[in-house]
Amino acid sequence: MHADIVELMGDFADTSGILVATADCSTESRGAGTGKELCDHYNLQHYPYLVYGTPDDIHEYEGDRTASSMKSFIDQNLGPFTPTPAPSPTPVPVPAPTPVPPPSPSPHPFSPIPHPTPPVPTPVPSSSHYGRSPCLSDERQITINGLSGYACSSVCTYSNCPGDMPEGSSGYASCSLYNQQTGDYQCALQCSNDDECDSGNGGYCGHINGYGFCLYTSSVRNCPKEDFTSHPISKVDV
Repeated sequence: MHADIVELMGDFADTSGILVATADCSTESRGAGTGKELCDHYNLQHYPYLVYGTPDDIHEYEGDRTASSMKSFIDQNLGPFTPTPAPSPTPVPVPAPTPVPPPSPSPHPFSPIPHPTPPVPTPVPSSSHYGRSPCLSDERQITINGLSGYACSSVCTYSNCPGDMPEGSSGYASCSLYNQQTGDYQCALQCSNDDECDSGNGGYCGHINGYGFCLYTSSVRNCPKEDFTSHPISKVDV
């Protein structure tokens, strides 16, 4: 059978990804790179012992031990290894330069310098749920009976309230308000102290009946008033 192995090594000598080799398990030295060390590593119990596979996952070859049979087995079960090409890098878009307006003409030395009135800024919706007014498109502005201020609240079903909240807030989003007029449940950001609310932008933690809710102190309103009931709070106004 040794001649068959030698023939097989010649057939695959130039094949990428396939190595056909022999090891002398009777080598006395146990140093690195010897046949004895290799056979001990794979626990090869007898000679000749044929194995195939990857260095980390080998199996005993149990087929016919002629060169043609072993070559056919290699062609059918192993084959050359083709590495997966690395993905092409995604191009990073380069932003277009911002145009610079031409300089304004210098005013006449005896003309008064105009002082234009700055435009009134348009309110921008909050970037997260439970933020300052104006509220997000899926929220309405509410007030809670017995507490001052307002909150932005979305409709919910028991526990599916949005988890995002204003930066710096750490309250607990809960489906705890009930609209007696429409039958809708509403989300609220519950809290225990002002630090859990958006206190840097006028937010505070209002307490009623042993429960706390994050509210904003501004009196601006963007929706009609409606009556709400919270669990376990008895009545909430929107």
